[in-house]
Amino acid sequence: MKNGRFWIGILLIITTIVLLGWTRSGRSAEITKWEYYSIQMSAGNTSDPTDEQLNKLGREGWELAGLDVGEGRYPRYIFKRPK
Repeated sequence: MKNGRFWIGILLIITTIVLLGWTRSGRSAEITKWEYYSIQMSAGNTSDPTDEQLNKLGREGWELAGLDVGEGRYPRYIFKRPK
C-alpha cells in the first residue's frame, strides 16, 4: 500500500513538472504583429533605392521582406517591421 502511494506521488510530481513546462513555453511564444511599407518603381522612377534610402529605412526599423516583380516590369520593394 505504501509502495502504491509512493508511485502515485511520483506520478503527480512528474505530471506537474510537465504541465508547468508546457504552459510556460506556450505563454512565451507570442505572435509578432508586423506593419508593412512598400516602394513601387514606375516609369518616372526606374532607379533602385539608394544605399542612403535603405540605411534610413533600416534605422527606422524596416527590413526588406520581399521583392514583387509581378507581371509588370517595375518592381515593388516590400519592407516590414514589428508593430
